[in-house]
Amino acid sequence: MSARFPPIDGYAFLSDTHTAALVAPDGAVEWFCVPAFDGESVFARLLDRDRGGALGIEVADAGAPERRYLGDTLVLESVHRTGDAAVTVTDFLAVADDGDPAGPLAARRLLVRVVRATGGTADVRIGIDARPGYARETARWRPDGDGTWVHEEPRL
Repeated sequence: MSARFPPIDGYAFLSDTHTAALVAPDGAVEWFCVPAFDGESVFARLLDRDRGGALGIEVADAGAPERRYLGDTLVLESVHRTGDAAVTVTDFLAVADDGDPAGPLAARRLLVRVVRATGGTADVRIGIDARPGYARETARWRPDGDGTWVHEEPRL
């Protein structure tokens, strides 16, 4: 990872109409505020490379990923290729509808990252360095029992 900041036009934009996330050219989620655009950041490496925190992914022996949005959506697909393997990462902020095709989407305020081996075998490392409150805190996580992990609120 370069100590320099990537050009701003190298970031991919994800949104659920209430908040947004920015994905760096290397595939790391470097900016994410919840529950809204003006909420406190969870990842802010975009502003502070050392202390801002990010949700990173490294695929051994892969170059920069090929990225594209799927159709007319803000669903980002990134393909990391090695000599004999491919790893596809799909990132989005979840939304739901009420069944009415003309109705509004409801923001779920949930960042989803799906990582799949789509060919061959690859070594993948995913690192989460959440720094809630503009990096004033370090996140504490606990398993939720259904394969997910949730942020453990500080006890008062």
